[in-house]
Amino acid sequence: MKLYSAKIRLAGNILNEVWVQNVTAAELHLLVEIHKGGDNFPLAEVVETGSVVRTDRKERARLGLKYLDWNLGNGHKLIREVLGADGVALPQAYTPQVSDEVDEYDFDAPEKTEEEVIEQLEKPVSVIAPKRTKVPRGALAAENVVAE
Repeated sequence: MKLYSAKIRLAGNILNEVWVQNVTAAELHLLVEIHKGGDNFPLAEVVETGSVVRTDRKERARLGLKYLDWNLGNGHKLIREVLGADGVALPQAYTPQVSDEVDEYDFDAPEKTEEEVIEQLEKPVSVIAPKRTKVPRGALAAENVVAE
């Protein structure tokens, strides 16, 4: 399992951030679930710091002990809800969330109507087939190929 350090935004608040060190991808998923609900995504600046050899069963047990008292003793329930039932493979690496933000948008460009988009899609597209070149018989034999 890979280990990460990350900035956790408590309740999704950018004014209340703490750093966590050497947490697994499974733990990052738990932290996202615990701290979601604010205006911002709960994780920021996730950086891989190393790896650890640990079975899924041991990781579930470790997380169960660490988050046992979360929400009045519902830590094991949280682990099952977020990571699946016992026996389901845990994530071995963290994949960051894909941003829905648009970097640049031209607000001056006119919007196309649905009809214009449909008309554009209905137009035939010309496809030019590449020309084939003739290769003399035996030219591709292994003895004729020169490695550079």
